[in-house]
Amino acid sequence: MPIIRRINNKQLNSNITLTYSDVKALPDTTKIPSKVSELVNDTKFITKADTIQQIYVNNTPATISDGKAEVTIGIPHNLSELTADNKH
Repeated sequence: MPIIRRINNKQLNSNITLTYSDVKALPDTTKIPSKVSELVNDTKFITKADTIQQIYVNNTPATISDGKAEVTIGIPHNLSELTADNKH
């Protein structure tokens, strides 16, 4: 009885060609993203287009403008403006 060898149901009695579907690969026409902007946000991470309601930095509300958050924190100029925290 002759031995018949096969790969992906293709008989090996001569040269064979395996396609992308034979080896479960992507076809050569598949567009591979080269920039972050070409990626699909399928994990629901926040993007620039998303709206953030409010951001706080050290319990101080930030102002959100053009995708950037700004916080104004007052710096005391006099000793009398300091608050005692009892950590000395």
